[in-house]
Amino acid sequence: MDDNIEVILNTEVKQKDPIKAVTIAISARALFDMEEEHELFLTEGPEEYINYQISNEDIPLKEGIVLPFIRAVNMVNKKLLKLNPEEKQLFEILLLSTHSAEGGVRIINSVNYYGLDISKFCFLNGKDPSKYLKSQNVMLFLSACETSVCNALKRNIPAALMLQQECATAKEQLKVAFDGDSVLFSDETDNVFREKGLEEVIKYEKNLEHVPIGEPPSEGRNRSVQGHAQEKQKRYVNDF
Repeated sequence: MDDNIEVILNTEVKQKDPIKAVTIAISARALFDMEEEHELFLTEGPEEYINYQISNEDIPLKEGIVLPFIRAVNMVNKKLLKLNPEEKQLFEILLLSTHSAEGGVRIINSVNYYGLDISKFCFLNGKDPSKYLKSQNVMLFLSACETSVCNALKRNIPAALMLQQECATAKEQLKVAFDGDSVLFSDETDNVFREKGLEEVIKYEKNLEHVPIGEPPSEGRNRSVQGHAQEKQKRYVNDF
């Protein structure tokens, strides 16, 4: 591991089994609304950013777009453990910040304020997160930084760019939507659509409706996230 990366274990949380757990990494800017702090970093520099975070370390950060999702993930873990206290196939959450731990106390305090079950706080000191994600066997990365998401995808780590939105998401129910083309399955149908159009896609799908769709490059990670989903599924064509 890079010597510049600082990792703080959350001693208030029971650490998950790294072999069996489904590891999700989230950026601090996705978990919390830190746009004002980020703007300060861009305009005034890292020193002013750190000073601001230290002077406001007892003021919780505002909820970000990913926070309701993490609440729902935590809820799933609790229900799984209630059914079986020895359950190992749990979700593990890692929180990443590209800044140093010096200005990270406010982030940790905010996690505790919202009562989130996050196993590790990883402060990267300006390093690209994608290399660290690979070393931690991360199966999903959620970030507010487009560059970080693109770098993760280049390393075959499933990742998504999180954008702020007005509508609230459910806190007591975990709902995840996967794009069937190129995510759950291969991009073969998507390629037909781009090259020949929708009518040819419909013909292509009808001709192969009894043939299982191929797996994408990151099939192992996707299978872990899907859980016990069947590998062979019938093709459905949405005629619109």
